[in-house]
Amino acid sequence: MQLLLLILSAGFVLAGGAQEKVDHKPDLYPPIKVENGLAYVDRTTRQNYIRRATLWQPIDLDHADARAGRQIVDARGVSKILPNDSTVECQYVQEELGGSTNKFHCEFLRATDSSNMPVDIKLKKIKVRYDSVKTYSDVITTRLAWILGFGSDIETPVRKVICHGCSHDPFHQKGPVKGEQTFTQVSIETSLPGGDGIYSEDTRFAKDLGKDTPAWYWDELKFITDPERKAQSDALKLFAVFLEHGDSKAIQNSLMCLTAFDSYGVCNDPFLYVKDFGNTLGSGGMSVHPLDFKRWSTASVWEDSERCIGDLHMNTRNGPGLSDPKISEAGRKFLADLLSNLIQHESKLRDIFDAAHIQEYDDHGRKYSVDDWVNAFKARAAQIIHHPPCGN
Repeated sequence: MQLLLLILSAGFVLAGGAQEKVDHKPDLYPPIKVENGLAYVDRTTRQNYIRRATLWQPIDLDHADARAGRQIVDARGVSKILPNDSTVECQYVQEELGGSTNKFHCEFLRATDSSNMPVDIKLKKIKVRYDSVKTYSDVITTRLAWILGFGSDIETPVRKVICHGCSHDPFHQKGPVKGEQTFTQVSIETSLPGGDGIYSEDTRFAKDLGKDTPAWYWDELKFITDPERKAQSDALKLFAVFLEHGDSKAIQNSLMCLTAFDSYGVCNDPFLYVKDFGNTLGSGGMSVHPLDFKRWSTASVWEDSERCIGDLHMNTRNGPGLSDPKISEAGRKFLADLLSNLIQHESKLRDIFDAAHIQEYDDHGRKYSVDDWVNAFKARAAQIIHHPPCGN
């Protein structure tokens, strides 16, 4: 699969960036087969790709457009990401979608921007979220992940989606209907472009809907032994704690090859990231309360501050995930430096919350301002930034 050129507004390029040169040793065997966008490899090869995978790349915050978010540009130099607050028109596509939050697929027809001018963009099938807290929270969490240097899918807030053939609730009332429906609390999700996902046939993940997926468990980060990558993996764990990522099951994660496998059948740029920071910015555990300002702003980052154990509890009904991770000093400091840098660029942080229209969210009968959320972010970050060095 030819890789679209992925360019972030900060100049961050996933493909073609500084990658570890892969020596073609027997610990990376060619795929057994490639099918439906998945490269099927043996278990050991998959583990070795996790060990080698890139988790983080730097972002130049001075030039990052936090309001626009991560950008994908095609070979013509035209953006593949809709502008914020666009109006989108599409044709409903009936497909089974997992999860519990409202979403549907449709074939893109056309779009206009916030000034009602036509958008020059060529899209195919798009994924629309509607009438869900994730139309707010996913915009925030995916952009926070991106601006800190971690991978993520792209969530774009749009003004409305006019869907031809949609029922009033297509996630629950499936099947095309006559006429059209207009959805006004909406966002559009775009996956990172790249080559094939990496999957082992003898690996099965809970809640995978019976599908082969390039998922990974959080405890598989133990395969990473390089000190720099190890610090980044601990920083990613701590970032998940920071967000209160209470639904961290394997299929929220993805292991992919950013470009095509080479002539030896080896992926030279494996990339590991969280596709979906699910129920976040609230509280985790048996009873998840996503996008809850009071719960998130008052929750502790640390379960055991002295031992540097993060306070995060996976919703056990969704299978194994990340719970109470022990964080190394290298990981704590790595994330602390990233958070400090973002706070020093506070206008970027403010743009992320403002672009998500968080001030419009009805948070249990109350609305909180962008300032409220930014201050809560800084207070939670302080628990990491000013924490004494972890003694490990």
